[in-house]
Formats: sequence, structure tokens, C-alpha cells
Amino acid sequence: IRQSQGEGTFDTDGLDGIRRIFAFTPLFSRPACCAYAVVGVPAEAVYAKSNRAFVRNISLMSGMGLLVLALAWVGGNILVLKRVRALTSVAKRMGQHDLTVRSGLPHDDEEMGQLASSFDEMADNLEEWQKHALQSRHEIEKLGYRNQLILDLAGEGICGVDREGLITFVNPAAAAMLGYRVDELLGLPLHQTVHCK
Repeated sequence: IRQSQGEGTFDTDGLDGIRRIFAFTPLFSRPACCAYAVVGVPAEAVYAKSNRAFVRNISLMSGMGLLVLALAWVGGNILVLKRVRALTSVAKRMGQHDLTVRSGLPHDDEEMGQLASSFDEMADNLEEWQKHALQSRHEIEKLGYRNQLILDLAGEGICGVDREGLITFVNPAAAAMLGYRVDELLGLPLHQTVHCK
């Protein structure tokens, strides 16, 4: 108190052992005054109102934080995760060769809508490509069957070779002329097979 030489506060345990906040002021305005008025109030009483306000504010902030997290989780689930799961499911089905599946999601201007639109467009293109591939394969099989009939029924010996001169196809008449079965000639060099026989 003497060091402050004026008004002030301090906190310490009172004579009764209770923590108190003390305020003091000199009784006289003379500089050399040695008499002070000192008042002590229990610290718990001083801080009670602010402690209650602090606890209330922390509780409200925690509640608001939990509410925001819950709304973010629900909103994220509805707005993002549901769409991501739908696209994931469609991708898995496409991976199992089901090219008829589509996302079923709206094609809006948001990122997920654009992704769904691109995904469905890709699925359309793949399905169309698969149809063309199946048609082409069917046509190739029909042509191969016709060519094989022609080769098998031709009375003349017919064979084909690749760039290295290896036999790639041969009809039964050519195999009979050379003294082989058709399957024995495939892959053999034509020149050596014809001239070494």
C-alpha cells in the first residue's frame, strides 16, 4: 500500500482464509499521509457474475459449434456425399460391363452436376462404341465364315502368307496337294514347304 502512494487494489487471502480483493485509498490528501481506508470483498462474489457469463457464453458457443457441425455434416451428406456415392455406384456397375447405367443426377451448372453430365455423356459414348464394336465383330465373323466356305469349297489350292513368307491360311485342296493337313501348314514358311517336298 505504501509503495503505491495513492489508490489501488490487490488480492490475497483475508484473515479468515478466504480469497479477497482489497481496494485502498488514502484518508487524507497530504503526501505523507499514513492512514488508508481498506475494503475487502470475497473474490468469488466479485467474479461470480463474470464467471456465470463466461460459462453461459462458452456453452452457447459450444452449442452453436455443434449445431454448425451437424448442419455441415447433413448438408455435406445431402449435397455432396449422396451424389458422390451415386457416381461411385454407377462407376462400379460400368466396371462390371453394364454400359446402360446412368447417374440419374441433375445436369446443372454446379461441379457435381457437370461431373454427372460428363459421366453420363461418357457412358452414352461407351455404349454406342460397344454397339458398333459388336456389329463390326459380327460382320467380321460373317465375312470370315464366308471366306472359309469359299476356301474350303474351292477346287484349286489357295494359301496366304504374311510378310515373312509364313503361311497364315490354307484351304484343304492346297493341303492335300502338299501332303499335309491344314493345321500342320499354318505358320510354316511357304517357299521351303513347297520346294522341299
